[in-house]
Parts: sequence; structure tokens; C-alpha cells
Amino acid sequence: MEENKNKPSLVVIGGIGVAVVFVILLILWFAGRSNADMQDTDGSAQAETVGIDADDKSAEGDADAEVIVQEAVGTEEAAGDNQDVSVDVVEKPEPEPEVILSYPDKVGLAYVEKPTRRELPEVFTKLEEMALENEDIAYILENKDDYSEYLLGALAANPEMTDFVLNYNNQEREIIPGLTEQEKEEDFPLFLQWDPRWGYEPYGDANCVGIAGCGPVCLSMVLYYMTGDETLLPDVISEYSMENDYYMYGTGTKWTLFEGVGKLYGLKVTQPDISKDIMTQALEGGNLIICSMGPGVFTSTGHFVVFYGYEDGMFYVNDPNCVYRSRRTWEYEEFGSQIKRIWVFEK
Repeated sequence: MEENKNKPSLVVIGGIGVAVVFVILLILWFAGRSNADMQDTDGSAQAETVGIDADDKSAEGDADAEVIVQEAVGTEEAAGDNQDVSVDVVEKPEPEPEVILSYPDKVGLAYVEKPTRRELPEVFTKLEEMALENEDIAYILENKDDYSEYLLGALAANPEMTDFVLNYNNQEREIIPGLTEQEKEEDFPLFLQWDPRWGYEPYGDANCVGIAGCGPVCLSMVLYYMTGDETLLPDVISEYSMENDYYMYGTGTKWTLFEGVGKLYGLKVTQPDISKDIMTQALEGGNLIICSMGPGVFTSTGHFVVFYGYEDGMFYVNDPNCVYRSRRTWEYEEFGSQIKRIWVFEK
């Protein structure tokens, strides 16, 4: 009887045990779910943080690099005399100065035909022909009443003068005075009588150096070549010529200009006979020659040119009225018979 009374108690105890185990399992299951949720939340937050860091790295990179450089420099300075430190300094290159071309280089052509004397109707015919290939000449021709017959005739003879004639009436034209660095480096720079730096200045019957100033321009070249004086430019010499009666109206520059002004600057000026041998000897001796030319390869009327060199049977000339004729060499037989007078300049 005692054994039967104890059986219900064991059953109760067993049931309680099962219940406790079940509760414990529930608690563990809920705890596991909470940890998983927390991990998911932490992972998303970390992912957002990583994204922010990645965006900020580019902004912080330069600062970090600067700190590293400063630390490295500090380390090298701390080494002192115990370590030789060589630092390559990269300097920013200086901008190259703008090269201002001389006027002859701007306007010179590869070919200019032999000078031809034309009456006004023939001048217009020639300009019409040139205007087909040059819009500036077409404009000049369309406005021909604004230009003198001297200018139109000179342009018809030499298209290198287009820029000079085009801007003749332009009061706002920009002119840079003095010689360019390029010209200063040359032994015998070409001065054109119609260079804007002096070509528009008044001179003689034709109103400007550009048309009638070949004499003063040639003398200016000789004086500059032999003295190096940069103040003796064509505008100065042409003004001196007009003020001291070296210009004859209706004729042109007087021949006495060359000897008179040459001697003022310590040069010996002679007028020897005209021959190839005399010119060759003078030039090979380092002297310069101004020639008065008649109609032919340099002019259709009268003109002055400068001979400055002789080599291998060829003469070097600077023609103040043409770049093309100044850039080629000449045999004496091409021009010798056209010379009217020569002046030899010697230091």
C-alpha cells in the first residue's frame, strides 16, 4: 500500500522536469533570434560606415600625403650631418617669350615679278587680276578713291605692299617702334621703305617714306650696320633729309645725302668708278655700297639699293622696296649695266 501512494508524486515531478526543459529551450531559441537580428543591424551600419569612409578617402588623401611628406622631410632634417640628403627640385618652366617677327618676314613673298611701269588704266587692270586671289587687294580696289595713284601703282608693281596700302588710312593702326630682337641679332637686317614703323611718315612729292624714301632708308641701313646706332632709323634720316634740303621736288633724294650724312658719323664715303672688280674688292674688304639704279631688275624708274656682301661670284643686296629681291643673290651681269652711281662706305 505504501508503494502505490508514492507513484503519483513521481509523475508530477517528471512533468515538472519536462516543463522546465521546455521553458529553457524556448528561452535559448528567443535569445538566438535576438542575437541574429543584432548582427544584421550591425552589419548594415558597418556597411554604411564603410561607404562614407570610401567617399571621404579622396578628400583626405591629399592631406595624408602632405603629412607623410612633412614627416619624411622632418626625418631627413633630423639626420643632420650624419646623412647626405639630395633633394631634386622641379622648377616650373618659364613661358617662352613671344617672338616678334620683323616686318619683311611677315609680308615677304616667294616671288615678285620684274618692276613694270604702268599708266593708271593698266594699274587698275593689274589690280583686278591680283584681286582674284587676294581679298585685301579686292577691298583696296573697291575703295580705290581712298588711295593715291602713287600707292595703287606701287601695289600693282609689288603685292608685298598690300598690308601697308590697306592700312594707309587707318588712324588706329598699331605700330611698335624700334627694332625687333630678331633684327638686332642679324648683321644686315632689311629695312623696307614701306615698313609701318616709318613708312607712313611724310617725305617728298609722294607724301610718304613708303613711296619715295628709298634713299634715306638705304642710308639708315648702312649707318646701322656700321655704327650699331639703333636711333638712326629711316624716319630719323628721312626727316633730316627734308629739313636739310637733301630732297629735290620732282626728282627725289639728292645724291649728296650719302656723303654728307655718312661723314657726320665718322664714315669715309667715296664714289669710285663702276665695275665688278671695284664692287667686289670693296665688299670683300668689309665695306658697304649704295647704288643708284636705273630701270631694270630693281626698278622701272629710279631707285637706291644696298650691296652688303659678295661670295662665290654672287652679290648680296638689300632692296628697300622688295623682300623677294633681297632674299636672293645676284650675278653682276644681271644688274651691272643699270648702275648710275655707287657710293662706298668705309669705317
